[in-house]
Amino acid sequence: MKKLLFILGIMLFMVMSIPSMAQPGKDKAKEAKEKGKEKMEAGKEKGDDQSEDARMEKDDDDDDDDDDDVAEKKEKKDKEDKENKGNAYGKNKGDMSGKEFGQLRSEESKSKVKAKEAELDEEIESSETAVADREEKIRVARERVSQQKDAGEITEEEATVKEEVITRAERKLEDLKKEIEERKTRRTPVDTDMEP
Repeated sequence: MKKLLFILGIMLFMVMSIPSMAQPGKDKAKEAKEKGKEKMEAGKEKGDDQSEDARMEKDDDDDDDDDDDVAEKKEKKDKEDKENKGNAYGKNKGDMSGKEFGQLRSEESKSKVKAKEAELDEEIESSETAVADREEKIRVARERVSQQKDAGEITEEEATVKEEVITRAERKLEDLKKEIEERKTRRTPVDTDMEP
């Protein structure tokens, strides 16, 4: 008997916990729906107070007024349903319309691309000036070695070692030039002035 009661207790517990495990988001959805209904009822109460005064002033013969009220209520309901829905980008758009917000985002992304292009151009330009400086240093070093060799200040072996060092520096410089050219060709300027 005790085993039977124990098994029934476990089964009862499991049956009670299954709905809460199955769809945990439904409770939140129901709460949000109830809040929306409460807001709508509060809006109706406000509207009823204002509309009663307005109705007393109007003629009762006009049937078009009822259609307008229904359409306005439907529009309000649609607006309430659409509030706070959308992607993360549009959540903080403030009082802008969707089109205005989209245009603003588009302009921001275009300016970001332009800024990145300008940064890359600066980087390439600074690299090119560094290459020119290094070329000048290599040219001066090669002349100095040849002058020292002609003047007899250094031996043939020392001149050979210095020329090898200069040759290695020239190879590195050539590699750097190739890398800069690759960066230039990889970077294709984006035409941000295009309009649909």
